[in-house]
Amino acid sequence: MGQEMLVSLAQLAYNLVMRAKEWLAELEPGLTTYRVQRWVRDLFAIAGQIVFEANRIIKVQLNRRNRLA
Repeated sequence: MGQEMLVSLAQLAYNLVMRAKEWLAELEPGLTTYRVQRWVRDLFAIAGQIVFEANRIIKVQLNRRNRLA
């Protein structure tokens, strides 16, 4: 059962990365060339803040000092 949960979590993480890649590719086409490892290692590690209003994301602020932000 533990192994099944681990596989499910890995699939969820992969699907999240692929979905984020689709969403952000509309705004920044150059990001489509990045592989999953780079998304996790470099892009998801950018410090920032997510602003919510009525349980919806209205703004994502990234640390501008990061060259990928």
